[in-house]
Amino acid sequence: KAFHSIIKECHAVYFSTPIIRNIIDLMTDFASEGLQITHKNESAQRFFNNWARKSGFLKTITNAFHTVLLSGNCPILKQVGRISKGDQTELSRASINDLEAPGIRKRFIPVGYTILNPVRIEIEKSEIFGDRNIYFLFTDKDVERLKNPKNDRDRKYIATLPPKFVEEAVKYRKTLLENDRLTLLHYKKLEWQDWSFPIIFSALDDINFKKMLRQMDESSAADVIKAVIIFKLGKLEEGLAPDKNRFSKL
Repeated sequence: KAFHSIIKECHAVYFSTPIIRNIIDLMTDFASEGLQITHKNESAQRFFNNWARKSGFLKTITNAFHTVLLSGNCPILKQVGRISKGDQTELSRASINDLEAPGIRKRFIPVGYTILNPVRIEIEKSEIFGDRNIYFLFTDKDVERLKNPKNDRDRKYIATLPPKFVEEAVKYRKTLLENDRLTLLHYKKLEWQDWSFPIIFSALDDINFKKMLRQMDESSAADVIKAVIIFKLGKLEEGLAPDKNRFSKL
């Protein structure tokens, strides 16, 4: 929960402080610019390019860089689909000799990626036993919509979900994410830490102090403006004293 609060605060600073937002965006552009998939086999190259386009892989990489730089942590959920035998043959020629790809033999490959909000991720880890469970947290609105679907579209979508998924969401307000479907990226962290601190976190005190100084300047400027207005209520050196109506505006 503490890390969730830290991440939320960093998000608020990102959206409210233009210079911080520009720095994060520029770092994301530098990190992801020019990324492409290359392979020595031309047919494999075409396949991977088509796959990257259809699955949104390159866009996911850019968004992952942005999420890691902003939040320090980036959970990515993988969607898997079945490919044709022709595509399986092309992939096998390209991959089996280079790397272990058991999913290809079963004709299942990633077909899409979803970057989850780190604030809605909960990690339960045992340092003694070395296991780690990652849960997705549901909001009250999510649970209410699962209990009482608003329309036919909601009912059809819920019908496609595993019964255990819906049961856990309603009962526990969280569901266990499958390790083989989830990739959790981190910024630099210690081995025993579950979460990474966002890079903005170490500068939060300085940023808030700068904001406080700016508010002081704005308050002083406002007082000066008010003083100028009071000065213009009359012109005593020429015998033009403010009338009662002007004094009433003070």
